[in-house]
Amino acid sequence: MLVVVLIGMVKQSMEHFQVKLAICLRRRSANSYGRQQGFTLLELLVVILMAGVLASIAAPGWLGYLDRRRVGTTQDNVFSAIRSTQLRAQERRQSYQFSIREDNDGVIEWATHPSDVDPVTAGLVWQKSLSNTVEINTETDLENDNPADPLEPYYIRFDYRGNIDIPPASALPQQLTMTSANTPDDGAGDGTAKSVVVQTIIGTLIKE
Repeated sequence: MLVVVLIGMVKQSMEHFQVKLAICLRRRSANSYGRQQGFTLLELLVVILMAGVLASIAAPGWLGYLDRRRVGTTQDNVFSAIRSTQLRAQERRQSYQFSIREDNDGVIEWATHPSDVDPVTAGLVWQKSLSNTVEINTETDLENDNPADPLEPYYIRFDYRGNIDIPPASALPQQLTMTSANTPDDGAGDGTAKSVVVQTIIGTLIKE
């Protein structure tokens, strides 16, 4: 209710400001030597104050939109990288792995490599996320050989046919979830969360 009242006040003040501006310009055009009607300091201050209040109300929504957009862009890039890994495994008739982690600065990075290569020690070239405010969400349940090591990546493996190669004890679907680092909630309730889900053994991927 307060937001509606403030918006109404800002709208009314701006309309009053525009009317006085139009009158002032018409009078100046008709008689450049005539008496000029300006704006009082109080009127200018009211308009500025109302505009500031409205901006402070709109700012959180705008920042939230930017956070969701950054996460969505990262989701698209990661989805493409996983699909590329699957295609490479099929083309080269070799088991390939998509690895993803957060580096020492907390920036998401990923790499595509043969499955028999250790991603931690092999000196891979990692592709970094374009945003440093996106992180891996706690809802992620991809395979991870050593969760205690922050640089040990989550991974998805594809066999030479492009099918998912997972340990016998694991089950599908599995999801890689990313979220904004600017939000305090890093779980399922985070409104910025976006996922790439591995649904079936043949490597069906979807975005949620």
